[in-house]
Amino acid sequence: KVIDAGSNGPGDDDPPGDDPPGNDPPDDDPSGGDSPQQDEWTGYVLSRPGAESPVGEWQIQTEAVVLVVTVDGATRFDRDVPEMGDWVEVRGAVTGDGTVLAKRIRPDDVEGGQIVVRLAASSVISRAFGLEYGLIPLATLLRSGDIYLFQAVDEEEDEAPILAQLASDPRVTWAEYNFTNRVPESEGYKTWGWGGVDPSAYVNQNAFTQVGLPPALDHFTGAGVTVAVLDTGVDLIHPGLLGHLIAGRDMIDDDATAQDEGTGVALGHGTHVAGVVAAVAPAASIMPLRVLDSNGRGNMFTLAYAIEWAADHGADVINLSLGAESDSQVLADSIAAAHAQGIVVVAAAGNLADDVRQFPAAYPDVMGVTAVDAGNVKADFASYGRDWVDMAAPGVGIVSTIIALDGADYVHGYASWSGTSMAVPFVAGAAALAREKMPHAAPTVITTLLSDSAADVDAVNPAYVGELGGLLAVDAALVPEIVDPGPSDPTLGRFTLFLPQVTMR
Repeated sequence: KVIDAGSNGPGDDDPPGDDPPGNDPPDDDPSGGDSPQQDEWTGYVLSRPGAESPVGEWQIQTEAVVLVVTVDGATRFDRDVPEMGDWVEVRGAVTGDGTVLAKRIRPDDVEGGQIVVRLAASSVISRAFGLEYGLIPLATLLRSGDIYLFQAVDEEEDEAPILAQLASDPRVTWAEYNFTNRVPESEGYKTWGWGGVDPSAYVNQNAFTQVGLPPALDHFTGAGVTVAVLDTGVDLIHPGLLGHLIAGRDMIDDDATAQDEGTGVALGHGTHVAGVVAAVAPAASIMPLRVLDSNGRGNMFTLAYAIEWAADHGADVINLSLGAESDSQVLADSIAAAHAQGIVVVAAAGNLADDVRQFPAAYPDVMGVTAVDAGNVKADFASYGRDWVDMAAPGVGIVSTIIALDGADYVHGYASWSGTSMAVPFVAGAAALAREKMPHAAPTVITTLLSDSAADVDAVNPAYVGELGGLLAVDAALVPEIVDPGPSDPTLGRFTLFLPQVTMR
């Protein structure tokens, strides 16, 4: 439930306990006159002064506008001075000419002033407890009841000293920042190519043959299985998704309409992911949960809240085409609880082209998925890891459903997009097929089935032996009796692909 903390409490028309945590974004319109009131914005750095000094004019791309920010000698930088392309949180005041005079700029890796705490006993009164540390309770997780999101009363106060004090409080099991997360493809550039409104390239793409899907669909379609897609939302009126969607929730705007919308660089991401799920498991129900804005940004508490919401509303598989380098206890706890309820969780390994662990993909109860190209070669952008990446799936030039902006109007069509985000729904969809085949199997039984039946890709990835998992092989997992082993060289197998390539930078 959400604790009534003033403006963050449930409204009169809202069902009790269904409100998401307070994560309302700051007003991205800096045209509100010359009020000296301090406000906050998040976005990525489009331009900044030269390396010799940060003083001068900066341009920050927020979800709605390009913010012109003035940095002077009084501006405080928390940690390093950001570089071009870095995601930042800016705190400052709008001046008379509509620009922002920055008081503080820091990396956008945590929600400013927010702390997540797991209390050792639910009998602790959260409001009284929080006030001891200058904190106001905003929300608690639906079922746990003892995990709280707090906001500092003094928004200028650094979270680190509070966390240090909480660590020694015997009433506290753990305390952490409310870390941010985002889709791997949310960098400041478009990574997809518009393909028009004809679904042919989507329906007939060879990526489905690459993972052995067609023979499996003769036997299993995902009927009776629900896949929750936690992302930027889904285009609820897209022709390619009609009949596939069930009721979901918008955790950003706090309503029941999880529409993929906005003007940010990640607009359409959740719609694209959902389209792959719909193609791999065409009879499965897709539950859209909007946990990221159109820049692909969210936070761990909101994500954990959505995971519990999905579990409580019948999800069998959870697709997380998102992640962060921050190891979050609240996220780990929520995933462990979902796993204990029998839910298969699948997440993106990330697009950093290195072996740095990404979360939630690196958690033991999650299938971490990396991306390969048409020849089963690791995508140049894809992350990898020996003991945390479990499986590979196609992730280059994947054609799927999309919503995009044409001027001021939304258009609904199909597009190719590349990233580990695109690989995840292949595996999530396959997990839905496996769940249909084995409705009472534990999650580890399903994930082990998919992993053990995967095709070896080490021969064509000699620099990444043992670091990519195997290539998803749906037919070998679900209908092994009809699979022809074929040649041992995966480049000589069942398919030849000529999909358009999208280069990730």
